[in-house]
Amino acid sequence: AALRPLRVREIIRQNCVNCHNERALGATVSMEPAEMQRTIERLPSHTSVNIPQDQMERISASLLVARCARCHGEETLNLMVLKTVPERIATIRRMAALPGSGVRADQVLATAQAFEKIIERDDGDGNRQSGTAQPPR
Repeated sequence: AALRPLRVREIIRQNCVNCHNERALGATVSMEPAEMQRTIERLPSHTSVNIPQDQMERISASLLVARCARCHGEETLNLMVLKTVPERIATIRRMAALPGSGVRADQVLATAQAFEKIIERDDGDGNRQSGTAQPPR
């Protein structure tokens, strides 16, 4: 199975930048995860855009992962695809411990789940599969 890069930029570009400027997106990225989710859930009531629930979850996950772009480039973020869930959690915990990381210790699991949501992909039959690299058996 081929590994695909994270689609954070693509998801935000396709779903956010037509209506929102950098300032609005920056404010959203700095929100608490629960507040960010509530803001995204309010979108259908403010717009005529019909965003499917699954895509709303990917938008929320992309905005949460975008916090990591404060310090890391796309190449570094894409390396998270190669990690298992426990390895991702360990990496995010290490980053949360650094001053100025923008991620607190109580946000580690939400951030790891956001990565998983973005990595998750459709297998072509409408079934969701984890995009996490698996070791050979």
